[in-house]
Amino acid sequence: MKTSSTQRYLPALGLAALAVVGATLNAARANGPSLEPPRAQAGGYRLVVERLIQNLNLNTRFTPEGKIVQTPQHTVYLQMAVHPPEGRKAAGIHGLQGNLAARSDTGLEVVFRSYPQDNANPLKLNAWRTMLMASVVDVKATRIQRLSGTLKVYPQANVIRLEAPAAGPYPVVRMDQGVKLTLRECKVTGSRLRVELDVEWPGSLSVSGVSAQSPFGVATVSSSGAIGYPDGGGSSSSQGADGTEKRSFRLVFDQKKLPKAVVYEALVRRGEPELHPFTFTDIVLPDTLDFSVPPAPAGNDGAALAPKPGSLHFVVRTPQGPAKGGMVMVGLSARAGRKWGPWRWQEVAVRPNGEVIIPGLRPGAYRVIRRWTAAPSSQAATRTQSAQLLDEFTVRGGQQQRLTPFAIPASGRTGSAE
Repeated sequence: MKTSSTQRYLPALGLAALAVVGATLNAARANGPSLEPPRAQAGGYRLVVERLIQNLNLNTRFTPEGKIVQTPQHTVYLQMAVHPPEGRKAAGIHGLQGNLAARSDTGLEVVFRSYPQDNANPLKLNAWRTMLMASVVDVKATRIQRLSGTLKVYPQANVIRLEAPAAGPYPVVRMDQGVKLTLRECKVTGSRLRVELDVEWPGSLSVSGVSAQSPFGVATVSSSGAIGYPDGGGSSSSQGADGTEKRSFRLVFDQKKLPKAVVYEALVRRGEPELHPFTFTDIVLPDTLDFSVPPAPAGNDGAALAPKPGSLHFVVRTPQGPAKGGMVMVGLSARAGRKWGPWRWQEVAVRPNGEVIIPGLRPGAYRVIRRWTAAPSSQAATRTQSAQLLDEFTVRGGQQQRLTPFAIPASGRTGSAE
């Protein structure tokens, strides 16, 4: 696998699809076309590409008949920031409406998807950020032309905090500004605290998290004021017939005592949304990538001493059996000493047998979040998405690390995955 990263626009913000080999724009400018950060306008909002990542994979398969089948894949990531006009706040930016359409200079269509950054709080930075990803790009493409989309903005936005007493009696219901929290259970089993709750809101609102430390927006508060975050469990989202959005959580905390309260914090946007179209007219893909792999020099003992990468395997299961297609967003956080590193995301297609494989992982300890969306042709509810946060696991060099199946129950709730 050959990977290149082009980065100069801003410092890294912690959302890369993979570990990448860096090549600055200054170096690229000396060997290729002059590069400038791609920019666009949308109703007074400024859109800027801060980082561009090109990832080229070559999949070599050896068939039983002795044939060699090689399949290249070119993936492009664009880290984009949206800055509001003077007098407006970035907190009102909901995101992008649908997928983004574009064409490469080879004439082929390119479809980008948007994955907002969990750790880029628009309230603090006054900018909204997302990672745009196109998983299928012509390997001969050198430019992305006329990348178009629509920015969705709400006129009002503020943070709500719903706090429910952990001791019950259940269910405990709290409501603020149209968002309803229902705490269904909070109990200690052994050395683990298990929390089950639902959050619901009308379809006219936009609700998203505000805490980078808790990807679900849920935390516990002890009697002394100490904050606890989940280290296991999962969530699922669904939509009712009346448009009501519902998110169900079953979370696990490393706590031996019942806390004082369970807290849910979220950014709520409301009002009649504004739609602002935009177009990036030309995005240069600066690196020349090829598939030629030079043979290793004789006596290259250094390569033998380098740790061999491992791989991550798991199966997505629906009530009808293994998922037949769909996409999984996989977030990995590697342990660095006593702390966990930033979440790094990549989108992976589910194979026809329901299997998901992520190769090329460095040996070490990881945490993972798995988010699944059904394929449009699937029998599963296409509006249903499920997310799951796993406890620590270890990748060993040259070995496959198999995780428990990612189960998508008919009820829309994901089981704990400890």
